[in-house]
Amino acid sequence: MKADSLIEKAMHLSQVRKDTLGIIDGYYYKGCLLDHQSHLDSAIIYLEQSRAGYERLKVYNTNLANNYGRLGLLYDKKNQYKLGLEALLKGLSIAVENKQNLSVIRLNNVLAMHHNDYTGNYKQAIAHLNKAEEMAIKEKESMLLGHIYLQYSLSYNLLKNLNEALSYTKKSAQAFQKVKSKYNLARVWLTQAGIFEKMDDVRSLDSVMDKLRPVMTDYTANLQLMAKYEEYRAVSFYMKKEYQNALERALACEKYMRLGGQDRDEQTIRPMLIKLYYLLGMREQGDSLFTRYSTVNDSVFSQHAIASDTEMRSKYNAEQQEKEIELQRLAIKNASIVRTALIGAGIFLLILAAFFLLRAKEKERASAVLTLKNEEIERKNELLVKINAQNETLLREIHHRVKNNLQMITSLFNMQSRRTHSPEALSALNEGRSRLKSIALIHNKLYQQDRLNRVNVQEYIQQLSDYLLGLYQGDESKIAVEVAAEKIELDVDTAVPLGLIVTELFTNSLKYAFTKHEEGIIKIKIDHQDEGYCMEFSDSGEGIPADVDPVHSNTLGLRLVRDLTQQLSGVFQYKNEGKAVFFVRFKEQIV
Repeated sequence: MKADSLIEKAMHLSQVRKDTLGIIDGYYYKGCLLDHQSHLDSAIIYLEQSRAGYERLKVYNTNLANNYGRLGLLYDKKNQYKLGLEALLKGLSIAVENKQNLSVIRLNNVLAMHHNDYTGNYKQAIAHLNKAEEMAIKEKESMLLGHIYLQYSLSYNLLKNLNEALSYTKKSAQAFQKVKSKYNLARVWLTQAGIFEKMDDVRSLDSVMDKLRPVMTDYTANLQLMAKYEEYRAVSFYMKKEYQNALERALACEKYMRLGGQDRDEQTIRPMLIKLYYLLGMREQGDSLFTRYSTVNDSVFSQHAIASDTEMRSKYNAEQQEKEIELQRLAIKNASIVRTALIGAGIFLLILAAFFLLRAKEKERASAVLTLKNEEIERKNELLVKINAQNETLLREIHHRVKNNLQMITSLFNMQSRRTHSPEALSALNEGRSRLKSIALIHNKLYQQDRLNRVNVQEYIQQLSDYLLGLYQGDESKIAVEVAAEKIELDVDTAVPLGLIVTELFTNSLKYAFTKHEEGIIKIKIDHQDEGYCMEFSDSGEGIPADVDPVHSNTLGLRLVRDLTQQLSGVFQYKNEGKAVFFVRFKEQIV
């Protein structure tokens, strides 16, 4: 009651403060408490409210993943196994996506429990447990390892590998003892009791029950745990042929199961009850229970118990059964059998014909719908092809016009340079022309080629170098240029700044590196490096004086190089190796 009161106070405070997330958390913890108290329907209502609230607010925290896990278990207890599995898988998906490792471990363990208890897919259960165990060991979670080893034990128990099952209960017990969890240790001992029953080892079973007796006084309110405890007490008395004591414990077990809403589990104790009633001469109670639950087939006594019960009933009703059998033999006639068979065959053929007719109509309807959808897809594809062609034409025209506009500006620079006699002004005009040309070349190449968004860097830099040589040294230039950028293609947003960087470095080399001799070589190399590219620019000229730092120089050209390198999310470096060597490391700009 203390936990219930605290949750109510917290929810009231959240409502006063209009704290929506706090209210949703309150629903979640209230649902968890109701689940612990075995109020299944109320727990589902609160947990569904909290689940809807978290998803509405898009809060994908551990509470949401665990919320789905608890809902899965509750739906399983209510025999709604499909809903249970869907909830568990959804919770696992959320936990994995948000890297909530502890929730991933718990939900894999609960999925193993689902397969052990309801689907019978024990190998799939073990697969989930393998994942959970690996993560729990990494996280050093002894409590979770205890639960995982317990589920391993159940899987191998159901696979009839009892020795392996018993070894995992021992691992589970060690893990729970490490964290001093009496409740989970009790669950392990109850699991061991079930294994010893299958081994027909009543001495070991009694030893486990002796360990459980003082512990169970703390868990009388846990209906599920008490039901299991009373079940194995009944089994122990039954194996020792103390039938009256066994009946009392079996009835106590049935009572706890009924109070806890464990409808499915109730069937596990009823075959024993039927058998005990007959063994103790309580014929009327045995007949009544047998009539209601004669089809039980999933308990520790199921198949053998029903066969034995039928044999005992025959002892009390032998004469009556023989008379009924004789009357049935006299009532059955060959003609009626043949007539019934013919009628049944006719009905079957009619149903089969109707089924195939419906299937044929359904296929015909589906084929017509598919044809219409295919025609619609083809029309849309044709429209997309036309739109794409129009867009390419428009983009090509844009590149063409940009190139023409830049060419017009370059022509204006040429006209101005012919009328200018100042060396400084002529130098500035030439630098402006070279920068414009580096941009215009890109748009010209995009206009001429089939691909409108990628530039072949080898061809582009080679053409840019030829232009710059002609601009600064004329046709008689003895400077050689080597470009190594094969198989490198860049988008426009990367190629334009790179071209401007090459233009500045190239211009500097032509202006300052070859002042004492006319012959020389300029090398430009670009290749992939890590997640981007590296351009190495060098010349065979005189080099830069040792007291000059190009990386931090305030000249316009080198400042422009630095700014453009930053635009490319790159790094600009210089090395003096007897000649000028520049490095520009950059990344392609994805828009």
